Amino acid sequence: MIVVDEWVDVHDYEEVTFRVGANVDPKRDVLITEGPLDHLDHAPTLQFFGGKLGIDATHKGPQRGLASGRQRSR
Repeated sequence: MIVVDEWVDVHDYEEVTFRVGANVDPKRDVLITEGPLDHLDHAPTLQFFGGKLGIDATHKGPQRGLASGRQRSR
């Protein structure tokens, strides 16, 4: 799952990809975990259990402990 700010058009894959590249620090913003899965997910080795990936591609600014955030001007 990729999470972006509310002003990002999630249907614009180019914009989402830009936000991932501009706003993601892998150490801080990527979460890999394991847990229960949906019955319809046929990819895991064990039924109903597998890995998940979360990416926080939201804008980070001073309120998140950064000196300055990066935004794309359009």
